[in-house]
Amino acid sequence: MRRSRKTAARAGTLGLALATVLACAPGAGAATGDVHGWGQNTSGQAGDGGTTNLLVPTPAVGVTARSLALGGYHGLAVTPSGGVVAWGRNDVGQVGDGSTTTPRTTPAAVAGIASATAVAGGAFHSLALLADGTVRAWGENGSGQLGDGSLDQRSLPVAVRGLTAVVAVAAGGMPGASHSVALTADGTLRAWGADGLGQLGDGTAGDAEWMPVQVRGIDAATAVAAGRQHSLALLADGTVRAWGAGAEGQLGDGAGEPRATPVEVAGVAGAVGVSAGGTHSLALLGDGTVRAWGANTRGQLGDGTTTASPVPVTVAGLTDVVQVSALNNASLALERDGSVWAWGAGNLGQLGSGARTDAAVPTQVGSLRAGALAQGGTGYFALALQVPAAARPTARGFGTQPLWTIGASRTVTVTAGPDGAGPFTRVSTAGTHGDDFIVSADTCTGETLTAGATCTARVRFAPSGDGVRTGTLVARTAAGAVEVALVGVAGELPRGDRGDTGAPGSDGADGRDGRDGAGGGDGRDGAGGRDGADGRDGAAGRDGPAGPGGAKGDTGSPGATGPAGARGPAGAAPSFTVACRLVRKRTAVSCRVKTAKATAVVRVTGSVRVAGQAARATRRGGGALTLRLGARQRAALARSSKLDVTIRVAARGAAGRTVTATRSVTLGASATGSAHTRRGL
Repeated sequence: MRRSRKTAARAGTLGLALATVLACAPGAGAATGDVHGWGQNTSGQAGDGGTTNLLVPTPAVGVTARSLALGGYHGLAVTPSGGVVAWGRNDVGQVGDGSTTTPRTTPAAVAGIASATAVAGGAFHSLALLADGTVRAWGENGSGQLGDGSLDQRSLPVAVRGLTAVVAVAAGGMPGASHSVALTADGTLRAWGADGLGQLGDGTAGDAEWMPVQVRGIDAATAVAAGRQHSLALLADGTVRAWGAGAEGQLGDGAGEPRATPVEVAGVAGAVGVSAGGTHSLALLGDGTVRAWGANTRGQLGDGTTTASPVPVTVAGLTDVVQVSALNNASLALERDGSVWAWGAGNLGQLGSGARTDAAVPTQVGSLRAGALAQGGTGYFALALQVPAAARPTARGFGTQPLWTIGASRTVTVTAGPDGAGPFTRVSTAGTHGDDFIVSADTCTGETLTAGATCTARVRFAPSGDGVRTGTLVARTAAGAVEVALVGVAGELPRGDRGDTGAPGSDGADGRDGRDGAGGGDGRDGAGGRDGADGRDGAAGRDGPAGPGGAKGDTGSPGATGPAGARGPAGAAPSFTVACRLVRKRTAVSCRVKTAKATAVVRVTGSVRVAGQAARATRRGGGALTLRLGARQRAALARSSKLDVTIRVAARGAAGRTVTATRSVTLGASATGSAHTRRGL
């Protein structure tokens, strides 16, 4: 791949960090609303038509959007029709309308884009994700951050080379050293641009990359963020990875060193969103609280201090957050009720409080009621979508449910927007882990709702993988859909039944005999005979009496306890047959499991794998099991010649214990409707 040396620094010292445009939080960014801006506005980046800094949220001129992003000194928005508009500084073409006019104080249409789903802003460049999974880029290109294989500045969008199936984008950087990151449908990441401190995550640091390279060691990402010179990834298990610059602690691994490959952020579990600021980072947890780490000179960590932390700390006072956004040296959070909270630097009005003071704990941004925040990580300004109450982010939490089990049904409320909704034709689930949420009943199908009216669905949570599981309840109409975010956490596998108590151990061996007593002393010698003339020797003296017997030895200690009795038998594994086939126009696999009548089946679990993409399901008791194929599995099915299905049957064995057996079946991908059977042993 062609590489270039790091380019000379661009004039100026402002460092800018810009995070992922993907909101990551449940429900965030789904609504259409009017744009409000506040904070630094010297280039018109707040969008109100002027160039005076704004201390409170102010409507932008003529901008209605469904998602937003912040550049260093420019703003970006996706319009309801899929177009993109931009405003603010434009000296290197970052607005994308073919000009280099500075500034653009009112929105201008980005040329040639009509099907955008998301945008992201770097220090002086911009990205747009299109509905077909490709990416367009424009603006400054001194580090190759546009990804077109050149270093040429572009005032009109160009295609990023070699990218397909992209689902989220992020842009970050600082003057003279910017980078971009893309998340693809298979959970892997691509990055390009500046790499002086390893912010591309490919294992090297130094030369820039002019085209995308793969980030090492990540294959299950669900969201990305990019800061000044560091990057973040949220994984499907709810943990967070970080790489790039680390001197301020922004990587969260406690080391304070740069990393050219991803490292795990310490102590973060159950995360559902991330955002990267200038030299600090944020993570939103599934319980609505926020963690922060890195630089804290202006209170941007929100823990009430100005002390930096190389590991995550808890942001004070926030318990119901649905989205976070990090600015250069400030932070924002959107709560479920639409209120916006800010902390950190406020000298340019970036806290929206009406004052120019810093805050080390969250303070409310006026009376603003928002539906989404702009993702982006720094300049020193902020953007938000103001939406009607009925369109604000909502999410239904399902708590923690043991892996491979099905929870009790819970009520999920669907609320119509200001224009009403209906008639509803179908209620289903979708999203990253949509198959983990099962709709058992609803009152929406066939109904038409007026503005603010509600209907309900009953949903059960059945986690098929570890960590945080997210999905979306989708109530469809002929004209669109009303969506509600779903989130739950997979707990530990249920414990098996306790085995029977072992038989008592045998008696210990007898103690050893005591030692013999000591013998008596020798008798005294007899007296010698009198000397006679050559008389005979005197007789030998008699032996003395025996000494007393020694004391009895101590009793030996008891023998060791015998080993525990062997565990009772679990009973034979269940015998069963399984027949599987593709159904529902190749969107699901149906497997019928048959066992002997005497078999007490507890549950049946199954998984189907297509070209490395897996889907899972669980059923209480026996019978038919349906494994729904998600978008990734269906896409893999189009490329593969076979599907591998694994069925596991758990039954009640001897003494009430659970016994299991597993069988595998292979289906031809083209054999829709055909059944393949294997008998259990």
